[in-house]
Amino acid sequence: MAEELKACPLCAHPYFQPWLQVPDYAISQEDFSLVQCKECDFCFTNPRPAPADIGFYYASDDYLSHSNRRRGLLSQLYQWVRQKALAEKKALIQRQTGFQPEQAMRLLDYGCGTGEFLHTMHRAGCGLMG
Repeated sequence: MAEELKACPLCAHPYFQPWLQVPDYAISQEDFSLVQCKECDFCFTNPRPAPADIGFYYASDDYLSHSNRRRGLLSQLYQWVRQKALAEKKALIQRQTGFQPEQAMRLLDYGCGTGEFLHTMHRAGCGLMG
């Protein structure tokens, strides 16, 4: 069951706007909606999976995104694709926010897995937390 947020989890502002639709190709095949708070610009999943259901989205023995293994052809291919995806995510953030490395920008990655995305953004000049 999904949990519909009525206020921003960061600043408690009650108004937000649609920002991005993100498909989950790996587990559920669902589309997730990301919204952006009109007060603080924080982006978050809304509606989001209920706490009791969140484990379902990570229930896979082959959940490679939480691994840095490089053994085996599939794992090596995954690592290569992940590097490409990280570069695309960085470019998306730069396009959406106008972020340039000389600017001061902070990024919170909640549920940051292995931290690869945070590492990529740190190299791009972001202050971060995850």
